[in-house]
Amino acid sequence: MTTLTSANSEFTLNIPGVFATPVVLQGYATDDAFGAEDVTPVEVKIGVDGRKSSGFTPYTVKVLIHLQADSPSISIFDIWNGAIQAAQDDLTCSGSIMSPSLNLAWTLNNGSLTRFKPIPDAKKIFEARTFEITFESVPVTNIP
Repeated sequence: MTTLTSANSEFTLNIPGVFATPVVLQGYATDDAFGAEDVTPVEVKIGVDGRKSSGFTPYTVKVLIHLQADSPSISIFDIWNGAIQAAQDDLTCSGSIMSPSLNLAWTLNNGSLTRFKPIPDAKKIFEARTFEITFESVPVTNIP
């Protein structure tokens, strides 16, 4: 039987040229660890005569990662961005998300660091930082 807990999930990134081995993310924000934005796999139009036309369109998948300001994984993104700045080129990643509670795994293919909050908001305490990675594809498989 599956449950809905995300506490036993594992998010791993492989960033060749920046880290020698894959890195596991940890130190997620309160009530908000990671997620993907909606995608649009089909474009739909309707003519003035009321006839619908539609077709497949390729799409990217934006994954948002939310980390507490004191997360040990913050340095992964700071180092990755520093390497991108130094190379003045896109240094892509791959990765995976494993969810034992749902018996599902997502493979993260050809990702680019496309947006992030460079410093945390300072309120009563420092707020979480958000990182966006845009992937070419994110297929899902069942965990045996």
